[in-house]
Amino acid sequence: ALLKLPEFRGADKAHQLMSFLADSKEKLPMPEEEPMKILIGPENVSEALQDTSVVVASYDIGDNMRGLIGVVG
Repeated sequence: ALLKLPEFRGADKAHQLMSFLADSKEKLPMPEEEPMKILIGPENVSEALQDTSVVVASYDIGDNMRGLIGVVG
């Protein structure tokens, strides 16, 4: 339903966002010192995400490894 929002009705904007999510996941903002990071609009570094809000949380998966889960809306 994200693509139904007015911000993404233009094919270029929608393509930019979908390409970012498909190909550039490693560029998502990562929480460093806190367990969660929330970025709203222009706070996002990537131009593809500047019309969205992003919430990224990290969690411990053992063996000194960590997982990330994020929501873009």
